[in-house]
Amino acid sequence: MKGNMKLLQDLKRVMLARYPRFGAQIASVGLEFNENLKYHTAATDGKKIYFDPQYLESLNDEEYELISKTEDSKIHFKFKLIEFFQNLRLGQNTN
Repeated sequence: MKGNMKLLQDLKRVMLARYPRFGAQIASVGLEFNENLKYHTAATDGKKIYFDPQYLESLNDEEYELISKTEDSKIHFKFKLIEFFQNLRLGQNTN
């Protein structure tokens, strides 16, 4: 896949330095380039965050941070929702 892998590594470092919590979460998921995204921006499959290489290169640091946080939140909140509904189904307290 085309794309500047150093850019992804640098962006992970920036996120870890500025936002340790989000940075750690983002570092724990894979970041990859994908030129075949439906909307040619960014997306997740619940395991990795995919960026269109041209789109990523067009972003400034603030825009990258927002997109990264958004995609990361989709991964982690989806997990929490699944856990919540599993607990409901099992009759466990969700508080």
